[in-house]
Amino acid sequence: MMPGIERKFRSDLGTVKSFCSLAMPQHVSALNEIEAQFASEFDYTLEAANMEKIHRNIMSSHWRTKVAVPHAYTDLCSRQVLVMEMLP
Repeated sequence: MMPGIERKFRSDLGTVKSFCSLAMPQHVSALNEIEAQFASEFDYTLEAANMEKIHRNIMSSHWRTKVAVPHAYTDLCSRQVLVMEMLP
């Protein structure tokens, strides 16, 4: 993850929300939802857990011969680092 990107995103979104609260208050609730949805995108441990769930589901289905889903090495992942299997 690019260093400082979460702080920049939250700052930019805060600016947009401040503007909207004055000019278009009807859009503030949608921006709050966007902010909540993006919160998980900045935590690669959650991303790794989601990858593992998808990996298990795909590998146990008929799609396993048609789709490649990399395995996440969760023991090596952190909030800012995502380590996954390299696919050919």
